[in-house]
Amino acid sequence: MIKSSGPNSTDFVKNVMSQVSSLVETTYGPYGGFVILSNGDTSFATKDGVSVVRALVSDNTLEQAVVKVIQEAALNTLAKAGDGTTTTIVLANKILEYFHPSDYMRKDAILATIKKNIRKKSVPVDINSDKLKTVALTATAGDEELSAAIIEAFKKAEESGISGIIAEPKIGDTTHVETVKGVSFIGNMIDNIFFDSQDNRTKTVKDGYILFSSSEISGEDDIVELITTCVNSGIKDLILIAPSFAMTSLSALAINHKVSINVTAMVIDGGDAASTKMAIEAIATAVGAKIVGEESGIDIGDVTADMLTKIGKMTIKNKSVTISGEDSGDPELISQYIDRYEKKLRVVSSDEERDKFKTLISILKKKMIKVIVGGNTLNSITERKDRADDCINSVELSLKGGVVPGAGRAYINMASGSGCRSNIDEAAEKVSIIINGGKVDGSKVETLDPTIVAETVAEQALELAFILGMTKSVVLTQ
Repeated sequence: MIKSSGPNSTDFVKNVMSQVSSLVETTYGPYGGFVILSNGDTSFATKDGVSVVRALVSDNTLEQAVVKVIQEAALNTLAKAGDGTTTTIVLANKILEYFHPSDYMRKDAILATIKKNIRKKSVPVDINSDKLKTVALTATAGDEELSAAIIEAFKKAEESGISGIIAEPKIGDTTHVETVKGVSFIGNMIDNIFFDSQDNRTKTVKDGYILFSSSEISGEDDIVELITTCVNSGIKDLILIAPSFAMTSLSALAINHKVSINVTAMVIDGGDAASTKMAIEAIATAVGAKIVGEESGIDIGDVTADMLTKIGKMTIKNKSVTISGEDSGDPELISQYIDRYEKKLRVVSSDEERDKFKTLISILKKKMIKVIVGGNTLNSITERKDRADDCINSVELSLKGGVVPGAGRAYINMASGSGCRSNIDEAAEKVSIIINGGKVDGSKVETLDPTIVAETVAEQALELAFILGMTKSVVLTQ
């Protein structure tokens, strides 16, 4: 039997769209509140629209089919602009209420007019502009401490020529900006015995020798061979970095640690094999170190003393690692990697990918700007970290493409002159009222949004509303 919503499902689709919009708009704008998300085992409160959108699930399979289409449009906005998921859904819902089928074949022309009208309201900003401060305050939902720290970070990044800024949450810390000089990255010590202080999880290595592997380090005999080579060469501190270590190699390293040699053994976890490989390549390139392993055809046991690279100083605090003191690495090769990753950074489609390439570039430039996002609880810093990421993205896009009036005002009269029969302008006015907590005069409080976000939201909302407006049936397939 065919399972479908019937031959004319316009009302069904509109009802699902309305339900989704009503849910996500509860987090919306300066008057928005929290939504508690639960998977049955754990729960957390958030004002982050992206988290709510991703979590949406209906126990009705036909409704879920429509929810998936809505999620895709909202996440397309996120991928292209880094923000605007909630606005995409709320604006699409209002446009859908006024949709006229005759506009569907003219949607490209209507969208062109909308973008033109939005750009007319756009003004450029620079790093010292008061308008940029307003963008940051808007993106952090009025968090003055966090927005000020992010603006400070951008100023330091501009002075230093750093391509990206990383937000790092820390429980019990204050919100502040850190400039980390040297090759800074996240590494996991494979066992606490390799720390100087196991309680504080800290270690300092001076004038140590470092080696990277692109594949798992395994084999007790190979470790013994490597340590013997180091001892015979007068090397007292050995640092090994790899994607993973086999238990046999861990045992051999632990037995010899502080007996034959001082060992530091850590893994780099990029989240997937390709990202881990890129991270190891970047760190090794930055310090001018050798990479052995399966790809190079060199086993750990075959490593000679001249394959090890001396570093000035390595400091480790929990998972934060910084290598400093030696001006090493091939400048031409480093420059090639930086150029490659900066090109990737311009086209990636998610916050995770952006953070990854920002980190790789900072590693290679041997300087990193961090916004330490402080808070007293895991829930509070998780929510503030989400807002920090939104703010960093909004400031970047504003510097790139200018800003438009916020609180939905950029969309007012956006369809003027398009000749469309759908009353998009009335829909946009209602969105502005929703953002401002039901207040028609909410625009008295100045807020600003990146022009690029406003254009992307308008594009995805129009496309979503028109597709749903023309949907006549929802059919489940296998």
